[in-house]
Amino acid sequence: MKKHSLFKNPFYRFDSLNILLFFTAWGIWWSFFQIWLTNTLHFSGEQVGTIYSFNSAITLVLMFVYGAIQDRLGLKRYLLIFCAIMEMLLGPFFTWLYAPLLHSNFYLGTFLGSLYLSFAFLAASPTFEAVTERISRRYRFEYGQARSWGSFGYAVSALLAGFLFTINPNLVF
Repeated sequence: MKKHSLFKNPFYRFDSLNILLFFTAWGIWWSFFQIWLTNTLHFSGEQVGTIYSFNSAITLVLMFVYGAIQDRLGLKRYLLIFCAIMEMLLGPFFTWLYAPLLHSNFYLGTFLGSLYLSFAFLAASPTFEAVTERISRRYRFEYGQARSWGSFGYAVSALLAGFLFTINPNLVF
């Protein structure tokens, strides 16, 4: 497809926006997650490592589940809509559930937080990318160009989140 007609393709526009919004939402909190855990919640490096280990383990398992579900759905976006709803509830989850639970019962909070973060973002990322890649093949646009909007969104949101984080870390969520 010629570059000047790229934006005329509604599938390219929609999926680029989809990837842009997903990675923008992810970049707002993920880029400061470790700093939030250590500086704001005052967890040790060992505790942060435990949280990241739980995140990785649960994400690994959930990626297989998401992959199987999305393969059955094909190009339907039901799973992506579920993930987007989970993403929208991240602020209340972090503020009212995750942080207090981590302090009151560390391992339960780590487990439930890892489940939530994996469902909403960590395992959702490859799912969003796989759907965009499938659509790019079907509707003839370059996946890499659509995916670059995600990188742009992540970078801009991380920059803006940095300003918010210095004001009040809860503003990031």
